[in-house]
Amino acid sequence: MADGADTSDTADTTDIGDGRAAKRNTSRSGGGFGESRRSGFAPAKKTAASKKAAASKKTAAAKKPAANKNSGWSSRRKDRDPADADKPRPQPSREQLEQRAKNILTYHLGRQMQTRSQLADRLRKKEIPDDIAEAALDRFEELHLLDDADYAEVFVRSRHTDRGLAKRALGYELRKRGIDDETAAEALSTLDEDQEAATARRLVDSRLRATRGLDPQVRTRRLVGMLARKGYSSSVAFRVVKEALADEGQEIEFDDPGFD
Repeated sequence: MADGADTSDTADTTDIGDGRAAKRNTSRSGGGFGESRRSGFAPAKKTAASKKAAASKKTAAAKKPAANKNSGWSSRRKDRDPADADKPRPQPSREQLEQRAKNILTYHLGRQMQTRSQLADRLRKKEIPDDIAEAALDRFEELHLLDDADYAEVFVRSRHTDRGLAKRALGYELRKRGIDDETAAEALSTLDEDQEAATARRLVDSRLRATRGLDPQVRTRRLVGMLARKGYSSSVAFRVVKEALADEGQEIEFDDPGFD
């Protein structure tokens, strides 16, 4: 019996120990009613996330009016009186118009040289009154910031050197930019006949290779036409082309069409 009692006591003790261990394992591993515990805590996690999202939306909504206020757009439109839309804008004073004209001239002259006529057109497009525009242009001429003679001289030199334009084409371009005949003639006088002929020959030489293999008459028409479009007279064009072809060993006879 003693052995039986001992066995029973040992079993009871084992059962108690196993029960406690199982309880501890269950609480640690989440077994048994661990599923119900997780299902019970899931709504709590969702509620916390919802609260956090709601707080974020509330913060963003609080910051949005401040951004609009800084941008100065929606708040002003809401506060603007509709009757103000029909009110005429205040006209700038003469001092403001004079300063505006000065700023316009300074800006455009700072970018590139321009004629008085070109700058007058720009002031007119900006609705600067004629009397204020003329006064501003006169003042810039007095300060030597605006000079049509200098413009014409630089224009003739650069366009003749870079593009090979002859006097006729250069004179047309100057008049189109508002340069008067006297100023244009003075600038064009810096080009002499020898200089024009040398530039024409340089243009022909640059095109000779592209026309090789063509009929001599076709080559002549193309080269002479190219010089004519750049403002050269027929006499200069045909003479230069004939000399260039002769240097290549081609002798050709043609009549001067006289497109001067």
